[in-house]
Amino acid sequence: MFLFIAPAIVSVFLFERYTLASSIRVQTHYVVVAIVACCMTFVAARTAMSTTLDLRPHFFDIQLRQAMDFDIASVLAREPNAKLEIFSATGIDVPALRARAQVQYTPYTREPLSEGNAFENITDRIPMETLRNQWLALLRATPGIFVEHRIDAFARLMGVGNIYSCWPLNTVGFLGQPTEYWNKLNGRSLRPSAATRILKTRLFPAGTMLFRPITYLILSIAIFAISLRIRDDVAIFVLGMICASWLYWLTFIPLPLSCEVRYSYAPCMMALFAVVYWAARRFEQFLHTRGST
Repeated sequence: MFLFIAPAIVSVFLFERYTLASSIRVQTHYVVVAIVACCMTFVAARTAMSTTLDLRPHFFDIQLRQAMDFDIASVLAREPNAKLEIFSATGIDVPALRARAQVQYTPYTREPLSEGNAFENITDRIPMETLRNQWLALLRATPGIFVEHRIDAFARLMGVGNIYSCWPLNTVGFLGQPTEYWNKLNGRSLRPSAATRILKTRLFPAGTMLFRPITYLILSIAIFAISLRIRDDVAIFVLGMICASWLYWLTFIPLPLSCEVRYSYAPCMMALFAVVYWAARRFEQFLHTRGST
């Protein structure tokens, strides 16, 4: 949400300044109103989530661990003989770690590293500092593999490659977690709805370009370039939304997750809105020109 706020506030200021030629007082007024609206939205959403959900305040640390595990597994998958001296010194079962990385690593998602007899079952016992030191040592020793892995993982998140290697609607239906509560509710006796079965079938167009973020990235780049070229001042809000979507996607480079399209719903919706707004503007101008002639 913070990523969306900055471009939104800037677009409000630029719109008032260059399109409406407002005074500094008016510009400041609208920017303050926008900031207050954003803060109220954030506080309300945060309060609702804190009341409803079991939020983990250390989730960022969890993501950092997952990102480092993902990187280390990528190195071991591509370079099985990479040195793990820091892990070896702490008594970690390095041969088992290498073997699991070979089997479980995939650039599509880091989830196999945490499932079953998993890679992360070994690294979870490692202190954060030790994990970070080993990650840094591998980064210095094999920077090319790190870069290749991050580019590969980001491309998969954007929808490049076999989309069914990471089902875009994988979380549709019953999750069955936490297991203890699921069993108390007798969750196994519940049947998925018809809508769930439809969404999970391969007949549903989830594997098409409609569910690939790369489609909306290309659309947003096209609209951004055209708007700048024709100097469409009224599209400043759209340009702000597009910049926000780009910033959102870029966060997956330092913190790679999975190629599930649900991680890209927000920027995809913003890009789609930008396209619809741009098309409406063009149609409005066409009608105005036709009416004047």
